[in-house]
Amino acid sequence: MADEKRIYVVVAETVDTPNGVVNQPCGRIAAQCAHVVSKMQVHRITAMNSQRSWLRVVLEAIAHLVQLLISMKPAGHKLQPCTTIVLAARDLRELNHVKALLAEFGHEHFTFEDSNPEVYGDGVEVMTAVCTLPVFASEMTLILGYLHLWSHGTDVVELGLLSEQAKQIVRDLIANQAEEDALMCAGNSLR
Repeated sequence: MADEKRIYVVVAETVDTPNGVVNQPCGRIAAQCAHVVSKMQVHRITAMNSQRSWLRVVLEAIAHLVQLLISMKPAGHKLQPCTTIVLAARDLRELNHVKALLAEFGHEHFTFEDSNPEVYGDGVEVMTAVCTLPVFASEMTLILGYLHLWSHGTDVVELGLLSEQAKQIVRDLIANQAEEDALMCAGNSLR
């Protein structure tokens, strides 16, 4: 398989705040991923636009206007689809380590700092995610290769946040969902 460019996002599963350690729920982690990738994409679009000379901007604007008039379709810069890989950092210390490694190896990266008074405390901003520009997977092996893909469901059980009875219920739910998924796949293959 050819080495393709990917966006790598690393999210902290827990963050330290003045109010103590906060375990990030799945929805908040998903939001942190979206925030940091959006921040990076805005940077990419801005960088694309700022790299063009004034004359080129005028000529492109005229060409786009002509294209618009001819085809009646809007023209402009489009972001190319790019696979995004989400990896898990155990905590803020590991997230800072990842950030330092990316900087040390010269990879441009972006961070997202969340501020949620109900969760982190008044006036507190916490770095919750880091992402790269699109890069080749081979460039990230030494930097991010030790991190695991982020996954939901089992992390709560493994972090010891639940009673033994609740852990067993979660394990059963995960097992039942896997069984249902397998049956659905088998049923679809028979059609």
